[in-house]
Amino acid sequence: MVNAREDKYVASIAAMNDLVAKYNDKWLLYIVSDWLMRQGSYDRARDLLQRALTLDPNYAPALNNLAYTHAAIGDFQHAFAAMERCVTVLPKEPNPQSSYAEILRKGGNFRGALDHYRAALKMDPSFSLAQVGVADTYALMGDEESARKEYAVAVREAANDSERIKYELQSALTYVREGKHSRATSAFAVVAEHARDAHLGHLQAQAYRLTAMYQTDDSEALRFLDKAETACRAERKSHSRILGKNALRFSNFVRFGVQRWEKSKSHIAHWKSFQLWLMKVAVRTFSVRIT
Repeated sequence: MVNAREDKYVASIAAMNDLVAKYNDKWLLYIVSDWLMRQGSYDRARDLLQRALTLDPNYAPALNNLAYTHAAIGDFQHAFAAMERCVTVLPKEPNPQSSYAEILRKGGNFRGALDHYRAALKMDPSFSLAQVGVADTYALMGDEESARKEYAVAVREAANDSERIKYELQSALTYVREGKHSRATSAFAVVAEHARDAHLGHLQAQAYRLTAMYQTDDSEALRFLDKAETACRAERKSHSRILGKNALRFSNFVRFGVQRWEKSKSHIAHWKSFQLWLMKVAVRTFSVRIT
């Protein structure tokens, strides 16, 4: 899918078609169908997933994605049938239950969605997608108070600062939907402070942008938008400093490695292997992006 990254979609599709025509492999068919789904080509993705399921009728990843392709075009009868098969194949896994819940919610069956999200949480109480799913479902039902309670659980159990602050943003939005703008502004202010302390300027900016959204005074809206812009600029400057430090560390790391390697010319035949190892360590250690 290298061409796809460069927006060369025609070349990507041609290469993909050649690949799936040559190899009848369920994993390959699943991977290609997943890419097609991301492009919005649901009919073509569905065809490949059905091919994968002729090879293995119990291939859970294909069943899961098949349900999503049906749901994407509004065919919920077949989407639900695919998810029933998926949860039967993986009866002890929380992810199929969460996926089923999401599709039920998309189809308007909110109570059914809550049941399946809770089934996922019963299997794994730390399954954050299901916890947030419960909160989001209550929000869609208009039960903002229940949504806030569920978001609070998600916030407490968040795996990292970024997740935690995103859930806090979603919780603060419940006040906007209730028309409680004063409480919303206070909640967003707290979120912006948490984002600033976590050095997540883009989330701090998002809190300010959302606050600006419901302001009736244009000057107040612009004031919050200015604060959002300032937060974004601060984050960019911080990232530039970090990237600069990492680049210097990486340069010194490479120089040290090459100097060590040149001391042993007998191993020069393995130079390419050494380069690959060096890049892997650099990516792991310094978060260097190899292009």
